[in-house]
Amino acid sequence: GADNGTHYEKGEECDPVEGKPILQAIYDMSSEIEQKVEALRKLETEFRTRPEVKELEEQIYELRHNREFLLMEARGKGVNAQVAGKLTYVLKVKTRKVREVIPVLFANKFGLEIFAKVASIPVGKAEEVVGKDGLADVVSVTEIEGAASVEIARGSGHQ
Repeated sequence: GADNGTHYEKGEECDPVEGKPILQAIYDMSSEIEQKVEALRKLETEFRTRPEVKELEEQIYELRHNREFLLMEARGKGVNAQVAGKLTYVLKVKTRKVREVIPVLFANKFGLEIFAKVASIPVGKAEEVVGKDGLADVVSVTEIEGAASVEIARGSGHQ
């Protein structure tokens, strides 16, 4: 064990951080982060409730709403360009191409072996088609580690 009475289940070599064992340092930092986030939320709430901020947010919302309405109207009427005074205004619509493999055509062209190497079937979509019970023997389950945190162990004498 460490000379400060701390017992590590793994990694006896863990260096103390600021004179604390590493897990205690992580726990303390997490607590400090929570306190600072709460302080920031209070400041944001105070800021958001200021009359001038509320008024600006309402004006921005209304302008965006009106702009979207007019854009839909212009597109619906096919208005792509207009002259007003000495300026010409042009409606620009960004487009992008989305490519999608057609599964049946791909499998027919390249065969099921190659199709199986590249195909990916979302579990939710498969469940919609064949039901959850029908998938049990054809689905692999992988456990993925998520976020880590440090807590005080129950019965350790700390609250």
